[in-house]
Amino acid sequence: MGKLMLRSLIGLASRLEGLEQIVLSVTAHNETAKKLYDSLGFQVFGREPRALRANGEYFDEEHRVLLLNIVKLDGEW
Repeated sequence: MGKLMLRSLIGLASRLEGLEQIVLSVTAHNETAKKLYDSLGFQVFGREPRALRANGEYFDEEHRVLLLNIVKLDGEW
């Protein structure tokens, strides 16, 4: 369900004039979300140590980008 929704949103976003990329962050330990984003073509471009704190515990975040012009050229969306 989540992949279908994201594919739909990426498809809509890719048709917006001037929008070239989608950027997101995900906690580094969230393997399920990371696999989803990997399957959609998002690439890691950075890691922010101790970006979040919850209940006294720190979590790193991965920053990811999907370049829409590349997606359009590949015809995937």
